[in-house]
Amino acid sequence: MSISICIPTYNRLEYLKKCLSSILDGIGNYPYELIIADGGSTDGTIEYLENLGNDNLTLIKQGKLVGASRAWNACFKKAKNEYVFWPCDDYIINPNVILNCCKIMDKYPEIGLASPKFIEATLSNFPNIGSWQYLIVLSKTHVFRNSVLKEIGFFDDNFKTYYIDVDSHIAVLNLGYTTLFTREVGIIHNRFFDEIRKKNIQNKTVAKSELDYYKQKWKKLDDRLIASYPKRFKAKVAWSIHDRLRQFGLMQKFMKNNHPFAIKMLDWFLQKSVIFEAKEFRHLKDFYLAQRIPPENKKST
Repeated sequence: MSISICIPTYNRLEYLKKCLSSILDGIGNYPYELIIADGGSTDGTIEYLENLGNDNLTLIKQGKLVGASRAWNACFKKAKNEYVFWPCDDYIINPNVILNCCKIMDKYPEIGLASPKFIEATLSNFPNIGSWQYLIVLSKTHVFRNSVLKEIGFFDDNFKTYYIDVDSHIAVLNLGYTTLFTREVGIIHNRFFDEIRKKNIQNKTVAKSELDYYKQKWKKLDDRLIASYPKRFKAKVAWSIHDRLRQFGLMQKFMKNNHPFAIKMLDWFLQKSVIFEAKEFRHLKDFYLAQRIPPENKKST
């Protein structure tokens, strides 16, 4: 087993240092490589990385901002190891969770990606997780099997800023692979609002165009899944309760304090919202959710 850790960065040296420290302090003797694509930083990032003295580090000097998807793809193309993980430079990472993803994929070749639980520290430690039409539960970041990442053609370059996370997850499921979600938190996101992120958020035209492309790209799959499972009442109810719990003040307080009951409750409602569950993976103690969409011309079981 070995892992390639791919990180684009731009003028976030202090955040990048914390991210790398969380990785290197916990990865131990596990074989790894770091591939970092820099978009033309002027804050000392390049000098810091060049002087880091890490023989496992490959630095890609892009010299300018090319968009998140293209930056990660530049890293992916150089990734030589069996598994590929793609954190942002403002993540704090629990390497044990990431390596558990690799270990479980070693055991089960039908798993295309495993998703470490991803929490937003600025949102009371709630997991950042979503759904597609109440049909598919989608994650924020993944550990890919490198062969599967190549099979989907890396990230879709039509997405400059948004949707690369959920699009790539759907792409893996669309090939027939199983995807997993960890019980334990693997990523803490202390969201950093720099000028670039603020501009991305404010650019409604880009957001809408990428959403429209995303919807059109997966329309055929969406139509097929709705046809195979037209009654989604149970999933809709579970998602509705899950979303209401996130707005409840007492639940927010519990989540901020990492109360185990609140965490288990949210996980339980997410499990109830899964339509295409891969039931044979229910026994995995470190993972709380597994899904696999049915192949074309076959009904969901």
